[in-house]
Amino acid sequence: MILNIDVGNSYAKWRLEDAGLVVSRGTQSSQSIVEQQKLKLSTHHSFDEARLSLVGQDDIAGILRKQFADDHGIELKSAMVSSVVGGITCGYRDPMSLGVDRWLAVVAAYTRFEQSLVVVDAGSATTLDIVNSDGCHQGGYILPGLELMRKSLWQGTENVKARSSGIVSLSPANCTEDAVNRGSMLALISVIAQTVDKFSGRLVVTGGNASLIKKMSILPADHIPELVIDGLGVNGVSFK
Repeated sequence: MILNIDVGNSYAKWRLEDAGLVVSRGTQSSQSIVEQQKLKLSTHHSFDEARLSLVGQDDIAGILRKQFADDHGIELKSAMVSSVVGGITCGYRDPMSLGVDRWLAVVAAYTRFEQSLVVVDAGSATTLDIVNSDGCHQGGYILPGLELMRKSLWQGTENVKARSSGIVSLSPANCTEDAVNRGSMLALISVIAQTVDKFSGRLVVTGGNASLIKKMSILPADHIPELVIDGLGVNGVSFK
């Protein structure tokens, strides 16, 4: 069995697979891994391989390496960005400067659809990556996620304060909190729509805010919640 782990800025997700079939999965906050010095695995199954996608928080890699070595006798493999995986080519001048989560999402999405794509990972930050029909990654964009947009207004203004709340509409708001939440979502959706229109790509969304983006946008989108984990299993992905 293989354990695949995706650790982002806010949350960590894991999925245990046996010959391509999901045996179990789980999630926890990334910070809790640091606090508890372990990834909580709610499974009694044994596994003989563990693969990791990690952005930031290098201390987590050390924690997990020690956990799997001590508890399972396994060396943790960390995914790396490379110039080429199968038919997908990285568009960054320095491939190693691209976030590995973005790369794995691109690799997984193109492997699945094999057409021009706009891949959106909507988490703490929102990333957009463009892939043409030949599998060439064209680069992308990074902008704040919804929570960061709210925090920037909270910290940078005297009276524009808003907490996260359910966004049910993008119509003009009649209170400050709704105005901030709807404005942030409208800005995000507008950037995505413009990118899809400019590059004529199929929209694929993942990340914590992906379902909300799909709900609020009029654009058709494929929501794939574990896209980065899917990328860990693509043949040709490099590990260290």
